[in-house]
Amino acid sequence: MSSSTGSLAVSSLFSVQGKIVLVTGGGTGIGRMIATTFAVNGSTVYITGRRKDVLDATAEEINAQVKEQSGTGKVISIQGDVSSKAKVKEFHAQIAAQEEKLDVLINCAGVLIPFRSKATDHNDDAGKRRGVSDTLGRHAASECNLPIPPVNSEDIAIQSSSKYHPAQKVVTATEDFTFAVNVAGPYFVTTAFAPMLMKSDNASVINIASIGAFALQK
Repeated sequence: MSSSTGSLAVSSLFSVQGKIVLVTGGGTGIGRMIATTFAVNGSTVYITGRRKDVLDATAEEINAQVKEQSGTGKVISIQGDVSSKAKVKEFHAQIAAQEEKLDVLINCAGVLIPFRSKATDHNDDAGKRRGVSDTLGRHAASECNLPIPPVNSEDIAIQSSSKYHPAQKVVTATEDFTFAVNVAGPYFVTTAFAPMLMKSDNASVINIASIGAFALQK
């Protein structure tokens, strides 16, 4: 009795050749490395993020690397924000117009927004409190002018309220945006692309987390 072992070859077991991949937050950091790895190994990779210039530069650089290695993969940049359903629908429509299915979804977009000034003397409790107060005061003076997009009422996020003290509104606004991107974002993206994932023979959804959430912000 003979049997074929071709399916046990490394190139077969771990091949991503021809896969359609989406990496949110693929313009920098971990997301960029993931996108690079898939593209170099023959996948078509869509990367999304809020900064179009960063995405375009990343796609150009990765595609140049793939070309140097005579690879068949490629990276396509699409500006997109995962913090709301409406914005996810926008970049979903662009990808759905080009692809019938999605093989791999990697939710990598994430934010960590410090709202306190860095402590220079960890034994100076008064300085720590003063740093927090000064930082919040500066934000409150500018009417909480954070680089944070508004959160729609239909989205799963804690809504800021005018009843809060101006300094507390800064913290609340930061929590809103962090929750929308880090928690609601993967849900919005996964549910939006679920129909395309179901058309894949072997779909995967990978959520990237970080221990940064446990870091002490001072």
